[in-house]
Amino acid sequence: MIRFAVVVSMALASASCFAEYPVVLEPSTQATFSSEIGATIAKYQLREGDAVKKGQTLIRFDCRLHDAEVDRVSSDVDRAQARHDNIKRLESLKSASQLDVILAEADLKQAKAEANIAQLNQRRCTIRAPWPGVVAESQVNQYEMVSVGTPLFKLIRLDTLEGRISLPSAALKSLSVGDAVTVYIAEIDTQIPTTIARIGVEIDPVSETVEVSVAIPEGIGALPGMSGSATLEIPVTEG
Repeated sequence: MIRFAVVVSMALASASCFAEYPVVLEPSTQATFSSEIGATIAKYQLREGDAVKKGQTLIRFDCRLHDAEVDRVSSDVDRAQARHDNIKRLESLKSASQLDVILAEADLKQAKAEANIAQLNQRRCTIRAPWPGVVAESQVNQYEMVSVGTPLFKLIRLDTLEGRISLPSAALKSLSVGDAVTVYIAEIDTQIPTTIARIGVEIDPVSETVEVSVAIPEGIGALPGMSGSATLEIPVTEG
């Protein structure tokens, strides 16, 4: 139910309409991580609700094959480099053609490119947390074999929660980023003074509402999915 309280100022011929709308908390930063390689999971012990630190190793794959590939292409680079240096020396002695030099340079460039690819695949063997957060979903187990694109786990940030509110689109003309909003979270029985952080750019044609987001401070025990009410003041002009 939406409750209204109108305060009329005769001097300004305007009113302030305080309205209460449902609000739901959502993480503003979240990501579902998937495997970039096909391999067996060598280390993974995360479960839903586990907190992780930025840079912490979340999962490690068995990458002995990729490690061996890095060693192999490194040898190819050394060999191509030695051949290139020898061709350049022979060129200075007028004993190698320009074509020999071009081919040696191309072989060296290709060997280095293959080494970069191998090293990139090797780095994909370990996934680290890009930011501090909490595991929201865990979809694999240690020792399982996964393929490219297999979803692994979902990570969310609890320090960047926001409240999502659906407001009548007619209120757009009087809403601005920074406007004061009071949010009440039922599950933790807490009232939070905050402000509008973002205003949606698309109106739902069915409900004729627009999405508005408000910042939720950390350290109050709020979690994604909690709900409550948001009270804000919408100025209206008297006819």
